[in-house]
This record gives sequence, C-alpha cells and structure tokens, in this order.
Amino acid sequence: MITNYNAISLITGSVIKLSYKGEHLFRIELKKGSLQKFSLEKALPTIPIKLSEIQLYINRWDGKVSYEKIVKDQTLHQKFSSVWFEFYFNQTGNYPKFTGVDGNHLKQIIKYLKQESGTEQEALDLWQTMLNNWGKLEKFYRENIDLKIINSKFNLILNNVKREINDNTNPFRS
Repeated sequence: MITNYNAISLITGSVIKLSYKGEHLFRIELKKGSLQKFSLEKALPTIPIKLSEIQLYINRWDGKVSYEKIVKDQTLHQKFSSVWFEFYFNQTGNYPKFTGVDGNHLKQIIKYLKQESGTEQEALDLWQTMLNNWGKLEKFYRENIDLKIINSKFNLILNNVKREINDNTNPFRS
C-alpha cells in the first residue's frame, strides 16, 4: 500500500510529496517551489525515512514544516472491489487472484447495477446485498464465485437474490 504526505515548508512555501511503500520512503517529488528556493541540504533533515516516524517529525518541525496526509476518495470501482475481496475471502479463506479480465467483468457489473438502481450508492448497496445473500442461491451459484461466471449469469443471480429476499420478508410464506 502506498501512503502519501505533503511536506510543506512554512518558511519558503515549497511542497515536497513524500511517498511511502509500506513502511519505507520510496519517492520524493518537488510539487511546488523552484530548485533555487529548494535546498536539498535543508530539506533532507525534515523528511522521515520511515512512515512510523512521521509523528516525531510533525512534533520536531512544528512551526517550520507542515505534514499533510494525502487522502484520495475511493473510486466506485475500488469500492466494488473491496466488497468483492471481502466477500471472496469470507467464502474461501483466501483473497482472489484479480486480473484485468476480472476488472472488466466487475466494470460491466457496475455499469449494469448503476443503470438498474440509479445512483452509485444504490448500485453499491445492491452489490453488497447480492453478496450478503449469496448463501441463499442455488448450489451451482454458491459454488461458482468467479466474477466471469457471476457476470455471465448476472440476470439469473440477481433475480434469484431478489426472489429470496422477497420470500423471506413475506409474512404469508409457509
């Protein structure tokens, strides 16, 4: 996992982007300021080599350097993927091998659910509901949790889940 911080010099206004892969610094980028203003000799002591040291540097350089974590909102595809990975892990005890082909199948599922539900959040909620009710599906689908199969049989699976949900909420069901 990559974690990014901006180190902002409160004296010069220069901004350095610090990128950490896991615990270790692996990239430094000058985002704002010029090389004339930017002195590597002065900047290096303000750059934590390990991510776990960031709080120490925040305290040490208070008033001179500001450290801001860069937080990006997850895309809809990332949200769907997260739900999928959690579901797959809960079903099998392993994380899935996720290839470009799987990504394309997931994109098609997302597109269809957005068309059917109207909003991105409703599409995500429907995806979550489908996967939460997976155990109620016919045996074939319960045993075949590959995105390729889910995408190719999506209409049947969705109808099966909707039917199961409606049957379970029907008070007159015997």
